[in-house]
Amino acid sequence: MATIRLIIADDHPILRKGIRTLLEDSRLVEVVEEASTGREALDLVDKHCPDVLLLDVDMDDMSGLDVAEELYKKGSPVRVLILSAYDDIEHIQRLMKCGVAGYLLKDEASKVIVQAVEEIAHGQVGWFSHQINQQWQRSMSDEPDRRLLTERELQVLRLASQGKTNNGIAYALGISEKTVEKHLDSIYRKLDVRSRTEAAVVAIQGELI
Repeated sequence: MATIRLIIADDHPILRKGIRTLLEDSRLVEVVEEASTGREALDLVDKHCPDVLLLDVDMDDMSGLDVAEELYKKGSPVRVLILSAYDDIEHIQRLMKCGVAGYLLKDEASKVIVQAVEEIAHGQVGWFSHQINQQWQRSMSDEPDRRLLTERELQVLRLASQGKTNNGIAYALGISEKTVEKHLDSIYRKLDVRSRTEAAVVAIQGELI
């Protein structure tokens, strides 16, 4: 199994050291660099092209949201795992719209961070730690209706949630990439979302897939 290449971005050196130790002890992850600011994180992602960026939301020069938005606009392939002390659902939803793959609370990190990094690196989107998952479930007063989506749209959504590219979805379903794009546009419209990450979160939480 290939080693997962990761960058840690957090402005607390002691926390970075602790997280690095946890990840490297697993032997599944190689921490290629550490960043103490958002701008440094962006530069290091460009330089090293890691599989995963472990990103604190609260840094001095740029917030994690700003960093995630910039990476999303650039079309960066790095998969972003947010590390935060905050469990505010509206804030998490904003980050999901920027294409982040997961959200982990700092007080749960020691228990599940290796699992989170591994699963996100291998394509999972909408990964939440246990406490965030419970918060999200409580916040969902209007669950999406499975009947809104056609069977083909559900197939596309299921594959997208597994981290497959449009080309991969097209190959798996025997349809054109353009058809996949049309199905995704329809899914986003019906679920009132902007990205495949957000669609995956809604689908998983609403048990559509």
